[in-house]
Amino acid sequence: MKKETLVNCIKAAVFTGIAAALFVPVSYILRPSIDNRKQAFAGFYSEPQDSLDLVFMGSSSVYPYYALPYLWKEYGYTGGMLSTSIQRAENIPYLVKEAAKTQTPMLMVIEMRMFYRSREISDQEEVRFFNHVTVDNLKYSKNRFELIYNTYLHTSVSDYVDFIRYHGGWKDFTPQDIRFWDYKDHDPYKGFAFNAEVDPQQPPLQYSDEEVLPLYDYRIEEIGSLMDYCGENGITPLFIYSPYCLDAEDQQMSDTMGAIIRERGYEYIDFNHLYEELGIDFATDFYNDGHVNIHGAMKVTDYLGRYIREHYGAAPAHPAEITAEWEADYAVWKADYDACMAEWEENAAAVKAEQTEQAAAE
Repeated sequence: MKKETLVNCIKAAVFTGIAAALFVPVSYILRPSIDNRKQAFAGFYSEPQDSLDLVFMGSSSVYPYYALPYLWKEYGYTGGMLSTSIQRAENIPYLVKEAAKTQTPMLMVIEMRMFYRSREISDQEEVRFFNHVTVDNLKYSKNRFELIYNTYLHTSVSDYVDFIRYHGGWKDFTPQDIRFWDYKDHDPYKGFAFNAEVDPQQPPLQYSDEEVLPLYDYRIEEIGSLMDYCGENGITPLFIYSPYCLDAEDQQMSDTMGAIIRERGYEYIDFNHLYEELGIDFATDFYNDGHVNIHGAMKVTDYLGRYIREHYGAAPAHPAEITAEWEADYAVWKADYDACMAEWEENAAAVKAEQTEQAAAE
């Protein structure tokens, strides 16, 4: 081989090596953030190995609802979230596997609202949008590849490669984005999202557990397969259904899910049968008909903390460094919580004043 050819081969190899080394971190840096989930997932990946007692997963019926720093302070449980908006039920088994790579929690807490929905979306771009909200927050891995391969109608290279899909993201780049180069960045909020808005709702009717409605056959199969996987891999799931302004059909399908899960010996908490126990006030505890605000979130979080302690036992002891980290994170969270609650109080007072004025006018 001529010297010139050898030099060119070496240059090509070096260039390829550099490009490969930069590919993953640049992809992570360019990923967009939807509802601040990028920070939440990077925070999850940054948590020390086997340091989390609880791992939550599910759609937007998780991250505005469960204040994990508060669970730590009041009940001693450490926790993390793999939760994104409009998360599809098909994603859940892959998220369980993702969490199990680094954590062996006492509970995998799985929110089930998405399991009553149909998966039969015919529009590829809609499927791509719904999936990428979750997929774009996972590290590159065989598990991520399989999620994409098995849940899209069809795929393109850009579905697997963020660098291609989001190469135009440089226009929105800021120096702070560099912290995501390895997709690990500490999150003191542990995935929780504050919301102080108040949107009064009409309380839904309380439907009987005897009123049930069949699920889609493939959803029944998915729930069964998920429980099988957990049982085979020593994972204890806790299935939950967060409170919202649901209708009769939603409630009946939830009751069907509960029957399927309980028959297998697992716990299922449907908060929509617990409004009185929770102390939910539909006039002040929601920011829209599908999600609680900060005031409602604290009620749901507190109930869940008590439930876990009573049914699964007290939190285990944690190493000093983990305790110190969570105490520091709680202090950060608490400062923002106090500010958010003050804003909620103003909003709630304004809503009540408006309702009083309307009543007087009538």
